[in-house]
Formats: sequence, C-alpha cells, structure tokens
Amino acid sequence: MLAGTLRRLGLIAAVGALGALGALGALGFPVPSLAASDLMTLDLRVSGQGRVIASIEDATDDEKARSVCKAPAKVPETSPVWTARCPLTYRHDRVVTLKAEPAGSSEFKYWSDDRCPPGPVCALAVGSEAQTVVALFSPQRVVVDVWNNSSHSGALTSTLSSDPAGAIPTPLPCDPPEDAIAQSGVTPPLGMKRTCYRDVPLGTEVVLHAVGDTPAWGLGKYGDACDAFAGAECSLGVGFKRIVALNFGKQPTIPPYSVVSDPNDVGVIFHVAKNGTGSGTVGSKSLDCGERCQAKLLFGTAQNLVAEANSDSRFVRWSGACGVSPRCTLAVGPVTRVTAVFDTVGKPSATTPSGAKSPTSRPQQSRRSRSPFRASVGRPNFVRGTRSRRIRFTVTVSARSSIRAVLTNAHGRRVSSGAWEISRGKRVLRLGVPRRTGRGTYVLNVTARDEPGAVKRFKRRVHLSR
Repeated sequence: MLAGTLRRLGLIAAVGALGALGALGALGFPVPSLAASDLMTLDLRVSGQGRVIASIEDATDDEKARSVCKAPAKVPETSPVWTARCPLTYRHDRVVTLKAEPAGSSEFKYWSDDRCPPGPVCALAVGSEAQTVVALFSPQRVVVDVWNNSSHSGALTSTLSSDPAGAIPTPLPCDPPEDAIAQSGVTPPLGMKRTCYRDVPLGTEVVLHAVGDTPAWGLGKYGDACDAFAGAECSLGVGFKRIVALNFGKQPTIPPYSVVSDPNDVGVIFHVAKNGTGSGTVGSKSLDCGERCQAKLLFGTAQNLVAEANSDSRFVRWSGACGVSPRCTLAVGPVTRVTAVFDTVGKPSATTPSGAKSPTSRPQQSRRSRSPFRASVGRPNFVRGTRSRRIRFTVTVSARSSIRAVLTNAHGRRVSSGAWEISRGKRVLRLGVPRRTGRGTYVLNVTARDEPGAVKRFKRRVHLSR
C-alpha cells in the first residue's frame, strides 16, 4: 500500500514538473532538454589517403571528445577502397573542429563544405539537420577492371591533362602482375580478369588508351563509367575515385558487387543555401530551393544548378564552387554544400564564406559556336544493377550544349528526367529509373541546346525489363 502511494506521488510530482517547464517556456525562459532528441549526425568522409580528427570541448556522456576517421591502413595496391565513412553524433549547436592529416606522400586539398576555409582545419557548428562533410586528398585512384574475350594480347596506358604535348603514355600496373600469368601486356588469359590502376592528382583529367582486339569500355563498380569515350580512348575527370571496366573482344559483362563501404554506394547529404542582401531561386532536376534545401544523393551524382535572381536583385556568385556564372555544374561528394549569393540592385556585394574552388567546376566558354549546330543521339540501353536501374545513351554534339532527357510511358506521362551540361564531342549519359517503374516500352525524349540557343530534339524507344 505504502509503495503504491509513493509511486502515485512520484508520478504526480513528475507531471507537475513537466507543467512547470511548459509554463517557463511560455514565459520565454530557456527550457532544459528532457531527452536526447537534439542529437544530430555529422556524416564525416575521407576521400584519398589520409585521416580526419574530429574533436569537441566538454563532451557529454553520449558524445566522443575525439574521433579519428581514416581509410583502412592495409589494402591491396589495386584496391579501390581509398575511402572512409564515419557517422559521428553530437548535440545541436556543438562546434566540431575537424583537422585533416595526409598520409605518406598524399596532400590535403580541400573540404566539401563551403563554410570551411582553405587549409586542413575547419570548425563547423552542428545544425538541426544531418550534414555530410568530405575531406579530399590528392592523389585519387583510377581503377580499370579488364576482362578478356579475345585470344590476342592488349595494352592499357594513360595520359594526363597536365602532361606536356607529345608525352609518352604511361603503362598502368595491374594485379595479378604479368609474371604471375605469363602474359605480355595487360590482357589476361581468356576468361580471366585483371585490375589495373593509376594514382592521379585531384582535379586533373586522365585519358585511358586501350590497344588490342575490339576494346570496349563499360560500367565499373557502382555504375561508374567513362565521362566520354571515342573508340579505344576513355576520358575521366578525377574529382574523386573512379572505377571503369574494359573488355577486349566484346562488350563488358559486369558481375554484381556487394561491397557497401565505398562512398559511391552511400547517400551524401547535399545542401544549397542562399546569402546576400537580395533574393532569388536555385534549382536543378532534383532540387527546388526556397530559403535553403537539401537532398540525399549518391556520391558522384552530377548536379546542374541554376540561380535566378528576382526582379529587384542580381546574382553575384557562388561560394565554394563554380564562380560567377549562374549555372553551376558540380559533382556531389567533392561538394556537399554550396551557397548562391544574391544582392539587391544598386547595393554592394555581401561578404560570403570563402572556400577553395572545386576541381569539378567547369569553365564557361568565352566564344559561342558560329557553325551550324549538329547533334545526334544513339540507341538507349537499359542497365539493371544491384542497387540502381538506369538508361544509358550516347549524345554527340558539335558545341558545348545543355542536354535534357525525359522518359515517358505509353500515355505520355513523365517517369523520369535529367539534365546535363556537356562539351563538344561524344558523351555517355545515364538517366535513373525509379524501381516502381514496370517493364514495357517507353519513349526517351532528348533535347540538345547549344549556347546561342539552337535546339535539336530526338525521340528514342527503350524497353525496360524488371
């Protein structure tokens, strides 16, 4: 009886305390947190060979005062695992100091968040939303999985955009080595795979050269592919680790993979913010921003942001990437937060956070094409992976162009859409397909527009299988 009475009295006291806290809050007094609901996640990533030390002051019982995030210490030379992901939990408004430390001969380049200053130390306040911050080191690794369906030997070399004119292409080391398979060149015996690689400075472009019997480039792990290819050459912009496939003799057959520790396979929280004395809008195919916005996207996903100022304002610049052009093309992961700056017409530019320019930023052409605009679209192919479904198609243009693709069903209803900015030449583009989309025949509508405004439109049928 006495125990029951005490329990009831304790319950009444607890209810009374909650009521008192509510009354304090109504009067404007600060109310202490009664639960750990204010804990937020800082999704810390390391891309390349190095580590990041995260530290806070006055850590509570549910926080760590010091955490170290780094890639695995011992991995095979040809391993693509040059990355680390470390979800860290902190209380809201906690200031976390991040310190990047390169390993071996690597060099720290920049942070993915535009609030971080240049240099290896960045202090960030944990907000009310989860956020991703990536530390990028140089070099990054380019990996080529080579299959052989030919009885002839082949070779694989590479050149960099920074190489002098006429430089001799560099052979790629491979695993297993040549003496292990008694084979010259990089082509393995029939039915065998070799993995070749090269470490490339962050922000450069590498061109892979394949010499052999009918070389064909294809999808590597996690759906990565050449940014552009022409015959036996594959071009890659190295803003992060890249993995592609090469098959001598026929189109590559890529087996499913179950590795989930790579950042290409994990969603990145991407933020867009606005700053300045003016106002405007920012959007892309997957984002429609008000005051600010965020989305969870795959590492390496291309974003084509467009900033439009309101009638009483003007667009000034981006902070962290892309410079002063209102069109901003970037890769998510190397950039996880970017700010669009708008100013009221007639007022000076606002002071904005400084940040290193992303190597994924693309310079704008100073001259527009004066020759007739030409464009073509190849036959689309449906690619079904373990975690994604995509339509791959090639677009060839005679000048820098904006490409928009819309996939519609038999009733003309939109299923998926995408937009890209591409330079002159041939590019392989990939359009994601929602998993709920049923099998059947669909129409891919592609619009190509060059900088002066000339437009070419195409329709291609594509069959989707489950």
